[in-house]
Amino acid sequence: ININVVVTDKGLVKIRYSDNGKGIDEEVLPTIFDPFVTTKRGKGGSGLGMHLVYNLVTQGLNGEINVTSAVGKGVTFTIVFDAELVEKVAD
Repeated sequence: ININVVVTDKGLVKIRYSDNGKGIDEEVLPTIFDPFVTTKRGKGGSGLGMHLVYNLVTQGLNGEINVTSAVGKGVTFTIVFDAELVEKVAD
């Protein structure tokens, strides 16, 4: 697992999470942030995890989240939001 956090010269926080795990099937990838999408249906998976993350990033942080992946090559999530938001919360 690699987590990289930077603040750009444009005042954006950019968080990049990547791993070298099994990756995400290309059939699932376009819908990964939709509610109730799960590869573990009937095995305890509700399919709400990535949907909640998407809502927290896009609505809570007014940011963006993107994902890239290939089976057998891992996954990368990139989250970008305004650094000013962090400063307001810290105050």
